[in-house]
Amino acid sequence: GYQSLMDSGVAPLWGQFRNMAYVFLVIIMLVIGFMIMFRSKIGGQLMVSLGNTIPSVIVSLILITFSFAIAGIIIDLGGVLISLLYGIFEGKSISIQNFGQLFSVMFQGMGEQLQSLFQEKVTDIMQGFTSNIIGGYFKMIFEFDKALLMGLLGILASIIAAGVVCVGAVKLLIVLYKAYFELLLNVVLSPMKILLGTLPGQENMKVNWFTGLIRNVLVFPIVYFIVNIPIFLMQTGNVVLQLPEKLTGANLGDTGDAMSLSTSEGYLGLIIAFV
Repeated sequence: GYQSLMDSGVAPLWGQFRNMAYVFLVIIMLVIGFMIMFRSKIGGQLMVSLGNTIPSVIVSLILITFSFAIAGIIIDLGGVLISLLYGIFEGKSISIQNFGQLFSVMFQGMGEQLQSLFQEKVTDIMQGFTSNIIGGYFKMIFEFDKALLMGLLGILASIIAAGVVCVGAVKLLIVLYKAYFELLLNVVLSPMKILLGTLPGQENMKVNWFTGLIRNVLVFPIVYFIVNIPIFLMQTGNVVLQLPEKLTGANLGDTGDAMSLSTSEGYLGLIIAFV
């Protein structure tokens, strides 16, 4: 994580804000020192506030010095979460950095379904043609028109699906870059945020800086998890989506065949992927 921040090129800018924060901390310490020396001219309540400020200044000085490294450690923790998810998915996952790979995985399943459908139709046409010359001819014409219609519907469905995936991928890309830019901005401004947290009544600035780093880093493991769920389901092929009998009353009488979808058929994985 530290090296990733160094490679991003924000380290010199962070260093400038760190030096500015050092200057302000020196000024604050000088002001506190002079006010303590002339304590006879200030009230007791102000004296107590100044005494409570000194430990906060020392903590802020340490946090400012190591704020860059702290951000790197938080990025490393996000990387650990990614590694854990990779192990949960048993290696059946893709990187969220390459959206072209995401497109290929999703449309590969749809292409396999359309190919299987067309092969089945062609087989039916040839069997009908060879079984009866005249009857098979008319059946061939009917099945050909049916197969052509299914092909056009399949192409239309592919275009609609491509549009849905494109919109989703662009929105997802915006989310990831937004989180990354906010992370870099939070790192660069971290010395000033910690400095403001030194002032009385502004202690929450330090907490907000730390939680902001965590929120921006957690975006990536969460997106990685959500994107790879349908891919994992499509590759395992043993997941069935069926409403539970206990909750639908199907176990109380004969209600006919239950409607279910299975990833072994390919449709469930595609539906989940698009959602």
